[in-house]
Amino acid sequence: MQPITQIPLTFDTVVNLLGSASGIGWILNYILMTYYSFRDKTYSMSMLPLCCNIAWEFVYGILCPSSTFVVRPVILSWLVLNCLVVYAAIKYSPNEWAHAPLVQRHLPLLFTVGIAACTGFHIALIRKFDPATAFLWSARSCQVLLSIGGLFQLLCRSSTKGGSYVLWLSRFLGSICGVLKMTLMWKYGESRFPWLDDPLTAYCIALWIISDVLYGVVFYSLRSKELAGAGKAKAI
Repeated sequence: MQPITQIPLTFDTVVNLLGSASGIGWILNYILMTYYSFRDKTYSMSMLPLCCNIAWEFVYGILCPSSTFVVRPVILSWLVLNCLVVYAAIKYSPNEWAHAPLVQRHLPLLFTVGIAACTGFHIALIRKFDPATAFLWSARSCQVLLSIGGLFQLLCRSSTKGGSYVLWLSRFLGSICGVLKMTLMWKYGESRFPWLDDPLTAYCIALWIISDVLYGVVFYSLRSKELAGAGKAKAI
């Protein structure tokens, strides 16, 4: 009988497919965020995760790029698309901050400072660890911020504007594919990094998965109420 730890013949194929699915999922997510931001005249990703994400893509796409043939082009494509997301956010975020005039008047400055601060954070992690380790921990930080930030943005707005089921699923499934890829590499000894055997890593994964699942539940609840309200309005 084949030992359970022996790498299957299809290992590389599965890992590459999962990596590609993750990259495509996030590309689709950025495209949809830009579309819904312009359609609904709002921003789809909350401000701090947006700053952290684009800073991560800038650092690991330009300042400290991966030597892997596929990884760098994917990150650069994310960076280009995310610039459109940031542009839409700066253009339409004042619509969401009428209750806070000080923030509303200085949103471009706040985005600039936020991106600069997050860039410094990612660089500091590289200086503390090696680039590959910092790459993973920075990505985990971005993922946790994005998932929790998205959930609380949805709760605060009490509205599904700027979002959709496809937008949510592209992010969620893209991230899940990335986790499955890393889990396979860890299981078969192809990764030198701690994964599910590390408590902090396992906690971060659990935290963003729970947050993203709750996002789907809350989105469904809000969308159902919106559709019911629209139906009543038509009936009147």
